[in-house]
Amino acid sequence: MIDTGTISPLTAVEAAGPRVLAGTHDGVLLASADKGQTWSRVHGFDKKENVINIHFAGNGYFVLTGKFAGAATGRTAEIESLQVYVLDPSTMAPTLLRKIDLPKKLNWFQMGSLGASVAGNYYLVNTLASIERYDLGARTWKTVSAPHDVTHLRSAKNGAILTAFKAQGGFSKLSVSLDAGNSWKAMETPPYPVNDIQMESLEAGHASRWDTGAFTSAMQLTQYDPSSKSWKATWTAPPATCTRTVRDASGKEQLCVTGGGSIFRIGAGKMVPELLAE
Repeated sequence: MIDTGTISPLTAVEAAGPRVLAGTHDGVLLASADKGQTWSRVHGFDKKENVINIHFAGNGYFVLTGKFAGAATGRTAEIESLQVYVLDPSTMAPTLLRKIDLPKKLNWFQMGSLGASVAGNYYLVNTLASIERYDLGARTWKTVSAPHDVTHLRSAKNGAILTAFKAQGGFSKLSVSLDAGNSWKAMETPPYPVNDIQMESLEAGHASRWDTGAFTSAMQLTQYDPSSKSWKATWTAPPATCTRTVRDASGKEQLCVTGGGSIFRIGAGKMVPELLAE
């Protein structure tokens, strides 16, 4: 377990590059140069700016924050704008690269859709209604759009394919792009309700979903089957164990988090404990 020394909830962590960076719900940016053994506060954004993502891209760090319109907690919280900062490589001081005013405020339920991904030479920000793409080489912005709203934007580990998913029950939609959002191909969606999804290529992908029954529900992992162009279940958690899944360093959802805060690794149909908190 790594202790950052803050009591504020951590909302983002990035372990790539020369440092480990972490961001909090109330806009504090922390850094460690010794793999998490010691931490220092490198910046404090506006307390209404929630650190959403931190990415190491193009030999630099990018920080995405969401600014609350009013109260920053509770179900009345609303995000009104996104801010993209780039950090100075020596001092770690942030410079505002772009402010993105959202067409309409997003409520607490929609906030999980906001985020950034890195695909090859591009840094992409999902606003739910559009994707704002920054060219790391040319240092220019361009708006690209999937054929539908995007509640989940994911990039494969190698950056070769983008996944854009719209979660809407039986009307959910899945599209992928091989050219960083310039063109899109529709694909079959997993059975709903979907928790998260990512394609690794046109032939391979993985998703997590809730396997619901009359009185119970359980987290289930699925894989894309290119021969049938459908999704097949590979593992189902015992009822009332996993409350969410977390991606490991490979980019796959291999970690199960319980309601009590314990973490298990999923493998070969078993749950192997990594951290027991209960």
